[in-house]
Amino acid sequence: MSQHCWLPEKYAKLKKVLQIRENGVWENGWIVVSVGETCRAENSLPDPHIEIKQHRKKTGDSLPKNKVVKQ
Repeated sequence: MSQHCWLPEKYAKLKKVLQIRENGVWENGWIVVSVGETCRAENSLPDPHIEIKQHRKKTGDSLPKNKVVKQ
């Protein structure tokens, strides 16, 4: 049986043996068998609004559209 969980980075060391509290009870002997990617702090995430604006400027999508005039 395996269980996946998020751990603070200082505890997420490969082959480290941990105590984990589940439902208020501490259990010994949990072993870190794999470590995934680290998460970014929320304040360091890219702002999608800024990225969309930059994309539109680079591709010309932010330019005003010419109206078609019927004659």
